[in-house]
Parts: sequence; C-alpha cells; structure tokens
Amino acid sequence: MAGTFSYSPAAGTVLTEGSHTITATFTPTDTTDYASATSSVSISVTQATPAIIWSAPASIAYGTALSATQLNASSTVAGTFSYSPAAGTVLTAGNHTITATFTPTDTTDYTTATATVTLNVIPAIPVITLLTSANPVFMTYAVSFTASLPPYASTQTGTMAFFDGATQIGVATIAGGSATITTTGLAAGAHSITAAYSGDSNYGPGSSSTLTENIQDFTLTFAEGASGTASVPAGGRAEYRLVITPVGGATLPAGVTLAVPNVPAGMATIFSPATLAAGSGTATVTLEVTLPEASAVERSRGPLGGGALPVALGLILLPFAGGMSRRRAGLTRLVAVAALSAALAVGMMGCGAKLSAENFSLTVTAASGSLSHSVTAQLTVK
Repeated sequence: MAGTFSYSPAAGTVLTEGSHTITATFTPTDTTDYASATSSVSISVTQATPAIIWSAPASIAYGTALSATQLNASSTVAGTFSYSPAAGTVLTAGNHTITATFTPTDTTDYTTATATVTLNVIPAIPVITLLTSANPVFMTYAVSFTASLPPYASTQTGTMAFFDGATQIGVATIAGGSATITTTGLAAGAHSITAAYSGDSNYGPGSSSTLTENIQDFTLTFAEGASGTASVPAGGRAEYRLVITPVGGATLPAGVTLAVPNVPAGMATIFSPATLAAGSGTATVTLEVTLPEASAVERSRGPLGGGALPVALGLILLPFAGGMSRRRAGLTRLVAVAALSAALAVGMMGCGAKLSAENFSLTVTAASGSLSHSVTAQLTVK
C-alpha cells in the first residue's frame, strides 16, 4: 500500500544506554479508504567501546625516560588516559609492552577501553663522569679516580678500566653506578687520565673525557750564592739559607717540614720557618746551628780530666804501701816522679791550647708525606 513512515525517535537520534521503544507510524496515501497505523518495537542499547588511536613509538636508547613522545594515545571520545609503565619510567634495554587505559567522561554510554604498543629500548652509549680526589698532588701521595655512570644506572654491572694516556693503571668493578681506583705510582708531571666502561645489557662500551691530573714535586737547594759551608768557632752560630721550589706548579699542594736528623751531640738547630704550608710558593728557609762552648769540650778531652793525675799519684805512693828495700823504693819513686811530671806537662798544654779544626756533615731534609729531598751542609769548628 502506498504511503509514508515516520519514526519516533527519529532517524539520527543517538540513544542512551538501556532499553528503548521505537514507534513507526504509517500514513497511507489513500486516506479515504485507509487509516494511519502504528507499530512499535523494543531495542536495547549497550555501552559503546571508545576507539583508541595509538601508533607504535620509535625505538629509544636506554636511559631515556618515558614521556608524551611515547605515551601519546588519543580517542574521538572525551576522556582521560593512564599508562603502564607511567611517564618518567626508565626501561631496561629490550622490547617492552606499554598499555594505555582510556576512561571516558561519559561513563553511561561508554565503557573503559585499553590498547597496547611495543616499545624497543636499545643499549645506550654511556656518558661517563670522571673525578679525582685531589688535583694537584705530590708524587708518592695517594690519589683516587672515580668514574660514574648516569644517576639512573645504579644497578649496572661491568668493569671500568682507568688509563694514563695509553697505559692502563687499574680496573675496578661497577658498584652503585661507579668504580674507583687509588694509586701512588704517578710520576711528576701532567697525566691524561681516562676511564673506559666495558658495557652490559643496557649499556654499550663507552669512555670518559680526559682529566688532566697534575703530579708535583719540589726541590731543596742552597740559596743562590750560598755554598752550603760554614766555619765558626766553638760556642758560635752557623747559618745556612735554603730554597724550596715547587716543581710542576706555582705552589705546594701539601705542607713541607724541614729537619736535621743527624745533629751531633751538643749542637742545636732552628729552622725559620720549620714548615711550609700547602699553597706556599717558592720560599727561602734559614737554618741556624748553635755550637757548644769550647771549655766544655776541652775539659772532656784534657789528660788530667781523664785520670792521668790519679795514676801518677798512685805510682808515687806505691813504694810506701809495702816493705820493700830502700834502694828499690828510691828507684821506683824516681820513675813515678818522672811520669807525674810528664802528665802534668801534657795536661797544662791541653788546658791552654785551642781546639783543632773539626769538620761535620749535616744532612738537611725537607719532607711531605713519604716524599723527601735532602742536601748536605758542611760545618767546620775552628
């Protein structure tokens, strides 16, 4: 039969979730012979699943934290996304599945939806930071070198080799993202120190930039124009001027202490200053040696002071100790008197004479830790 239909709800209507009745009304063309008619049906509308648009992200290097570059899913329906793993996560090297969960704003008509992509994380070329415990430092002093991987690499494995130019000076195992070696064997001069990482599952091999480590020395000499010799009388003072000069730098990286370890008995030494502090430049030091008085030495050397007189007197008195014959006693007395006269003569000569010249060698040392240099000062006592 000819006629037209109309519907309620009309075509194009978006029904909400739930059960709905749809009514069809037929209007015949021949309204004289036919009446309009209606019919209805029930329809159930379920929640729709939102479409998620998300392309697989490009590969990233280990150490790159997840960001909106990888976590960039979208939908034609209003709502919000959450991701697992979340933004900021640093993934290990290898293939990883990332899940996006979409929660629609209209939770009546739309259900929650999920989507996944695969992300490839490739091993990274590490950025290695190399630090030293001290720079500059004196030779023979211990110096430590620490090479570190980036902060997020605290669980990395492998080894770190340390080089002085092309010469390997140590190898250490990575622990907590870093490795350290300590050495006392660097010679004076500038050293080009680098660290090379072996790599592991997350990192490829890599090297640090060059660290220039300055190892210094110093010299101990007599001041210009000073011969290192002195000639003074007993009881006098001898003075020596010495110069300490940094080698390999303008200043001393550590303190230097001076001493005379072999001072002869009776002599006294004073340095001014006795110690040079770290940071000192080239410095002049004065050593003063004080000698004992001559009389103290002479008394200890005189024959009478050493027992000659008591011996002579004993010889004189010896004949009277026993009952020997008069003739024999007289002869013995004559010999004793002669011996006593000789002893007295020598003793008197000793008390009136000056000391003969005597030479001494004084070793002057300047030390810093186990690093030490020395010079020999010559001293003549007139």
